Amino acid sequence: MKILKKIFFASSLAAALVFGACSSQSGSYIAATAPQEDIAAALDNSKWVPFFVVGESNISVPPNAQTEFGKIFISFKRERGKTAVYGMSGANIFRGEAEIKNDGEIEFKNITSTMRMGRFAEYEALFLKALADAKFAELAGASTLFLYDDNFNGERTLIMKLERIPN
Repeated sequence: MKILKKIFFASSLAAALVFGACSSQSGSYIAATAPQEDIAAALDNSKWVPFFVVGESNISVPPNAQTEFGKIFISFKRERGKTAVYGMSGANIFRGEAEIKNDGEIEFKNITSTMRMGRFAEYEALFLKALADAKFAELAGASTLFLYDDNFNGERTLIMKLERIPN
């Protein structure tokens, strides 16, 4: 029994360190306190692929974000003073807007999508839900974008990590 307690404690400590390290890094990201034009400028004309979407551990996930319809991605482009977003969510092409505020708040609006069927429909639903739920954006350098939701207690939960790729 003592050995089981030690194993449980060690695994709990390891998990806390891993998850703690992920959340404690947020102070090094630039987007949470950067002015809106800096965030919008950093995202302008950029393309991102997801490498984590909350809930994906229980469903079929496309390998390397690749489906039979192409690579899953989201792109940001400044157009007429607004940030347009578009991409591939799995089997479907989507388009909409992202409103980015000074404190890193982000809201994806008016997202429309085609309605094809595909093998990774559950993953696609999670991807689009994560965009709809996103309330905060943070950048780690120029290569990693984090999207968070807000649980109304002022705590943020990571819901998607994306990696920048060439356009």
